[in-house]
Order: sequence, then structure tokens, then C-alpha cells
Amino acid sequence: MAVFRIERTKDYTVMSNHHLRNHELSLKAKGLLSMMLSLPDDWNYTTRGLAKICKEGVDAIGSALRELETAGYIVRNQLRDQQGRISDTEYVIYEKPQPRQPETPRPDTAVPDTASPDTENPYLDKPDTEKPAELNIEKPNTQKQNTHGASTDSIPFRETAAAQLPERKGRDAMSVSEIENYRELILENIEYDYLCREFSTYDTIEDADGKERRVLNAKETTLAAQKQQAIRDAFKDWIWKDPDRRQALVRQYNEEMNSTRPREYDGGHITFGGMNPAITLREHQKNAIAHVLYGGNTLLAHEVGAGKTFEMVAAAMESKRLGLCQKSLFVVPNHLTEQWASEFLRLYPSANILVTTKKDFETHNRKKFCARIATGDYDAIIMGHSQFEKIPISRERQERLLQEQIDEITEGIAEVKYSGGERFTVKQLERTKKSLEARLEKLQAESRKDDVVTFEQLGVDRLFVDEAHNYDSTVYPPLENVPRRFSISHRNRWMVESADVVVAYVLHDWGGAATTLRCAKQKKKQIISYRDEMGS
Repeated sequence: MAVFRIERTKDYTVMSNHHLRNHELSLKAKGLLSMMLSLPDDWNYTTRGLAKICKEGVDAIGSALRELETAGYIVRNQLRDQQGRISDTEYVIYEKPQPRQPETPRPDTAVPDTASPDTENPYLDKPDTEKPAELNIEKPNTQKQNTHGASTDSIPFRETAAAQLPERKGRDAMSVSEIENYRELILENIEYDYLCREFSTYDTIEDADGKERRVLNAKETTLAAQKQQAIRDAFKDWIWKDPDRRQALVRQYNEEMNSTRPREYDGGHITFGGMNPAITLREHQKNAIAHVLYGGNTLLAHEVGAGKTFEMVAAAMESKRLGLCQKSLFVVPNHLTEQWASEFLRLYPSANILVTTKKDFETHNRKKFCARIATGDYDAIIMGHSQFEKIPISRERQERLLQEQIDEITEGIAEVKYSGGERFTVKQLERTKKSLEARLEKLQAESRKDDVVTFEQLGVDRLFVDEAHNYDSTVYPPLENVPRRFSISHRNRWMVESADVVVAYVLHDWGGAATTLRCAKQKKKQIISYRDEMGS
């Protein structure tokens, strides 16, 4: 016997007691369903929304919801937006369990259903097992899509005789004609477009002396660029139309490109002993300095005026204060050495720095000045790019690095040949290998000079490079995956060929934590080879 002490009011909900008498449901599931049936239709039917009005946690609510969904009291439908992405979840709550709807059997993709023959689509002796190529001729498709795997717009297949394509007029005829005329161009265009290559069409003419020379055909080059843009736009429209392809690409992108989050650095704890108290660094500058101190090799690619100079100066001084290095070398443009020295002393007035001049690196002064660098207890040395390239590393190390590059190119040639790469790429690599071998032979044939001060003897153990895009070089030529506009210019080649070995020595032999490159943000795409080697 039970005594009900309740107040009789009209605040009640009429519902079936089916779920209350269902012995397969837990008490928690019965109570949750009763409460959900009493809530208005516009209630927030989420686990967090339900947990707010209960003492149960989110996990307990989720467990009860899954139990009710399994029993058929709740049916969940996923809603998608126009792009096919899941935008919301709709819950339908029933007083009595609903029978499960049988899953729609999916056709076997290997043997799809044969399309029904009609006048527009002749009988298919062999059904198409794959989606036919989609030709964008700007023709609106008014037919319903076939969901059984074979497209009703597929080209008819006949073994005895090829089906005649229907006659097209106007815009359709023009589009098909363009496809036929530009078939080879399209194939090359797609490959070049994704590799950021540019089209240039040349004509061969004879000059007054009867010699043939190539001249740029501006009109054809413009037409090719227009076709390139048209194909790029058509591809962007096509690539996301198919939901399966879209989901596959998004999943692949997330797995391969979006699965690693870069480490974030917080420099708020750094005290910066000896810094000018009248100068306060911004938050992003402190974080960048922390990246240099704790993150190893670093590329600073902020916008112009973001304070990269102070970041490098403070990072060098903090590195010495913490015992991470003893002597830092700043390599800056020749005309900025004095400006760098002024900014350095403005941030750290008591710093002991050595600034090189053009006279210091004259032939009769170079050895003496390098000895000053090696023996002096300097916080930093500031020198220009042209002076930096005059300091060699030891011959043994140069020979070893050149031989490593030759071996790497040899492996690259074998890999390209094995993968069926283009003969032009192989020839480029072989030409580069031959050039490196010639440099190695020339180096080995040179007489040794005992009075040369090498980079290893300077005692420098941390390197900061300003305007690092000047050292955007690699021993490889610009191949198919590197745009021409990103390759190094000939006027800078002299600098790189003499200094790239020094930078390679710094990157590989200092434990991967001693190099900081700086360049403006608009030029950071040019940092190709050294950025990859830095791994930052």
C-alpha cells in the first residue's frame, strides 16, 4: 500500500506507460524518457542540455540515450547542409518503440544494375562499373541521378559498332570542339597548374644572319594562360561536387596535413637580464624568443616592422646568459651592419659586440681580424653577407658535404628512373651531379694553405642570418615541383655557392639548435631548401 501525498493540479503530461512496463529498460532510461516526453519540442535535446536539469553526468545521460535508441524509443537523424557536411542532429522521441527499418541493400559495385534502355540511352551490353568522366560543357542536367552505381549519362558501349554521339549545336558543339583541339594542352596544363608553373609560347624565326632564334608569342601565351585559368576554375567546381570524393579528400587532408598541431611557445617567464628597461617587448616577440631558445632551429617570418631585429638580439643574449651558447654571429646585408649594431646596443647598452668593416676583410687584414673573433670574448659578431662568404670551412668538411650531395643526387636519379619519371628531370639531375663532381675534383686538386682561418676556428656556436632568402639555394636545379620564380637568381649564385657549405655545416653539425633565419613574410615561400633542413 502506498500513500500519495501530492497536490492535484493541471501541470501534468499525458503519456503512454509502455516504457514504464518495459522490463528490458533500466530505471535510468525509463526516467529519462519520461522527462524528455514532458519537455517542450524546442528543448535542447543534447547530453549537456539534459545533464543541466539532472544530477546525472554527461556520461550517464549518454548511456541512457543509447539504451533508448537501441530499444527504438529514440530515432536519431543527422542533418546535412548544402555542402554535405553534418550540421545538426535531429532526435525523434516516441512513446512506444519503433521497429527498425531494414537497411537499403547497396548494389554490388563490381556488378552494378544495368540501366533501363530507352531512346536516349541505348542498351548497355556491358554496364559501366566506374563513374564516367565528367565533361563540363555548362549544360544543366535535368535528369534524376541514378543511385545504382551506373550513370544514365554514360557513353553507350557496344562491341560491334561504336554508338554515334548525338548532334550538338551552339555552345555544346563549341565545347566539344575545344576539348578535342586542346586535349594535349589540357593534360599538360593540369600538371603544370598544380605545380605552379607558367605557360610561355615561343615561335622560331630566322634573324638577318639566317640563324634561328626563339621569340615569345605574347598572344598565344595569353590564350594559354586563359585556358589555364578556365581549367583551374572548372576543377574547383568539379572537385567538391561528388559527396564521396569530398569526404575522401577531407579525410585524407586531415590525416596527412591536419593531424599535427605545431608547438606553441610562451615567453612570458623570460626576465631578459641586461635589457634596456625603457623598452618593453611585445607578447609575440617574447614567444618568438622562447621558440629560438627551446625549439631549436627557427625561421622568423613576421611582417615587416613586427620586431624581428629585437627578437634575434634578445635571443642571442638570453642564449649566452643561460649557457646555451658562447658567441653568436649575425650575418646581415652589407649596408645594414652599422644599423644592426646601433639597434643591438639600444636594446642591450652594455653588450660587448664586434662589428666588421670592409677594411677588416681585405686580404692583408682578414687573418688578423678572424683571430680577433676567435680570441675575443664577444657577446656577438656582426658582419655582412659578402664578408661571411669569404670565411671558408675546412677542406675535409667541404669534401665530405659535396660527396654527400653527390650520393644523394645519385639516389634521386635511381628513384626517378624507378618511378618512371620524366627523362628531362633525370638529365637535369645528371647535369647537376656532373657539376658537383667537377667542384669536388677542383677542390681536391687545390694546394692546401696552412694560413687560412676556417669557420670552425672562430669559436662561433650560434648563427643568426638576416634576409635569409639570399641563401635560398640547393644543389638541385629547379625541377618540376619547384616554380621558376622561386629558384635563385643568377646574380646571387656567386654568394650561395661559397656560403651554402658554411650554412650546411651549421645546420648539420651544431646539434640542430643553433640557427635562426629571418626574412620578410612575403618572401618566406622562397626559403625552400634550408627551411626543410632546419625542420622548423
